[in-house]
Amino acid sequence: MNHDFSRFVQMLMSNIQHHRHLIKSNAYWGLPVLGYLGYTVYQRLFNQYQFKDKTIVITGASSGIGLSTAHLLSKLGCKLILIARSESKLLEETQIINQNGGNAHFVVADLSKEHDLNKCVDSINHITQSNAIDILINCAGAGQWKFIENTSFNDCLDMMSLPYFATFHITRLLLPKMIMNQNGLVVIVNSPVSYQTWPGCAGYAGSRFALRGFTECLRMELAGTGVGVLEVIPGETNSNYFTANGIGEGQFPRLSILLPKLSPDLIASHLVNAIKYNKTKIIVPILLDLMLKINFMIPNRIKFWLFSSPNNEKRISKHSKMTDTVNTEDLKKLNIKEEESESDDEVETTEKPTTGTSTTNGTTEGEKKKKKKKKNKKKKTGAATTTAAATTTTTTDSKPTTTPGAPLVQTNPPTIPISKLFPSGEYPLGEICEYKNENSYRTTSEEKKLIEKMNSTIYQDVRRAAECHRQVRKYMQGIVKPGMGLTELVETLERTNKQLVEANGLKAGIAFPTGVSVNNIAAHWNPNSGDKTVLKEDDVLKIDFGTHVNGYIIDCAFTMTFNPKYDQLLAAVKDATNTGIREAGIDVRLGDIGAAIQEAMESYEIELNGKTYPIKSVRNLNGHTIAPYLIHAGKTVPIVKGGDQTKMEEGEFYAIETFGSTGRGVVQEDLECSHYMKVPNAQATIRLPKSRQLFNFINKNYDTLCFCRRWLDQAGEDKHILSLKNLCDIGLISPHPPLVDMKGSYVAQYEHTLLLRPTCKEVLSRGDDY
Repeated sequence: MNHDFSRFVQMLMSNIQHHRHLIKSNAYWGLPVLGYLGYTVYQRLFNQYQFKDKTIVITGASSGIGLSTAHLLSKLGCKLILIARSESKLLEETQIINQNGGNAHFVVADLSKEHDLNKCVDSINHITQSNAIDILINCAGAGQWKFIENTSFNDCLDMMSLPYFATFHITRLLLPKMIMNQNGLVVIVNSPVSYQTWPGCAGYAGSRFALRGFTECLRMELAGTGVGVLEVIPGETNSNYFTANGIGEGQFPRLSILLPKLSPDLIASHLVNAIKYNKTKIIVPILLDLMLKINFMIPNRIKFWLFSSPNNEKRISKHSKMTDTVNTEDLKKLNIKEEESESDDEVETTEKPTTGTSTTNGTTEGEKKKKKKKKNKKKKTGAATTTAAATTTTTTDSKPTTTPGAPLVQTNPPTIPISKLFPSGEYPLGEICEYKNENSYRTTSEEKKLIEKMNSTIYQDVRRAAECHRQVRKYMQGIVKPGMGLTELVETLERTNKQLVEANGLKAGIAFPTGVSVNNIAAHWNPNSGDKTVLKEDDVLKIDFGTHVNGYIIDCAFTMTFNPKYDQLLAAVKDATNTGIREAGIDVRLGDIGAAIQEAMESYEIELNGKTYPIKSVRNLNGHTIAPYLIHAGKTVPIVKGGDQTKMEEGEFYAIETFGSTGRGVVQEDLECSHYMKVPNAQATIRLPKSRQLFNFINKNYDTLCFCRRWLDQAGEDKHILSLKNLCDIGLISPHPPLVDMKGSYVAQYEHTLLLRPTCKEVLSRGDDY
């Protein structure tokens, strides 16, 4: 090839020399044309990209264009790192590539989630031994084609997350090393909608326009760095992308019938050739490229017809019919109301008049008195009903019966506030444990008793919260069953909790989002809006919820199972928690409690499916002190030996909680975050108005109490995602993602709140259940 090209150059130059007088006199334009042709030939023959041994990262690599590109590049000797959400598909395709002589690795990640992004980059660095990659190919994409009125906030956010946010952030994280090496290429696969929109995909088009803007800006920012940018715009692809995203034939614009459907393999071939010949943009097929180039010349009316779709026309027709129907319905309702008012007038006029003086409008004084009597009877009936409701007792069929003068007894389901059940303001004590040894004098000390009297208001507040917790969890233990949605579970629990504690802003209410962590998820899992997770027969469910009165928090948790095979796991964790409570006391070292908890926990083992597992204390989870409006107040109570040797002190509140696991006994942050909390005493300048508005709302309603995204949605702060992220980025809010042990393991939890009173230790949340 090189010999042929040399001969071609020699012939070209000799011809130019021989005809230089013609070129000079008649065809000045010939020189640039010949120069361009020569440069193009040179690029194609001598400046081709060499793929062998290059490290290439491909996102969206489990199907479609990403997968076809991976198979094609594997044949060219590249080292591939494939990224997608489906572990099974990635594993299968990676094995196929490696069996065929390729070199492929995979990373399972959802690039729309920040935590997965960071883990993904760590995995890439591990595979490449912290060396820079050579090419990043962004194929990951999703998005539904919906009309704007059918697009929810979460739909729009999902479409921005993938591909725009995903492409932006994975590029941002991998780019610095490429720039440092002064070598690399970023490939971005986009959609024709980023150049020409059509009706019925407003959210999708917005995300693709954002991606196009990012591509063009990135190309300018990287000029002179040695890192290039390639934009790929394929037409309709013959893959499962459109089916997977609910996009039907009726949603495509009319013009699409002129364009052939392209196979992912064909697009992959064009993509690889574009890299090979150092192109900066390709649009395939060529007819689509031509259409987009002449698009500006087409009049708007014709353009609207060409790019409209059958679904859009149906929608316009449907809306116009609905408008006509609504107008007809309104007229019917108006006529019915007029007829009813006329019939009422007829009844009044035909009634037999009673004796009395006539009034100016034709009615008598007697009629007025009758109407007043009827109204009074209704009021009395209502008052009687209210009184009866206030003195109800619970029967077996949950129907309240009236017992006048008797003390109130809780209904089923619970509806009577705790303060109404104990009108004297004296709430039930928790479990009382006397101090021993050098602290035994406290039980009878008059000085210590006087200190307790001074704090009696605080004690009653926290006991009221504890009684609320006991009654709520008793009710939930009776209704939680397999098949119940976790969203329904937490909303029922929180609704009951609010009703019994008489939620009132920061004076009383829920102390933190309800944790409903299942199986290997140890803590901090709460369903975000729209979550459809359902409880299963073999699940191990941890329910961790809190109640507060005037900021004094009860933090208490328990585990529910529906299969007796987990009994030993629950017994181990319950024993460990009770051991921690027993060992706790004034002047006791926190590390000593951890050693006792671990010894109790790890004396158990469990047999599951014919295999025996030791039950381990989860070493990086702890109990903790509690302060007013602050769930974690500084000190931690370890559940393994070798912990802090700080001593417990008089007057402190502690959450003694233990976690037992059949897995590694170590948790890490994973999954989508739902729990957030304001950082105490943090200071930062909030520049974004929306973020400032959200922070003010959090201050007013939660202060330093933990909250969740679902609560923000319910309070009308549904457009909070970006503002919340901004507050986290500047350090005013801290996220608390779910804490997870290894897949296939099971984690159980039990927790109680105790108070180290001056005269005794009171386990405030202790109940008949545990």
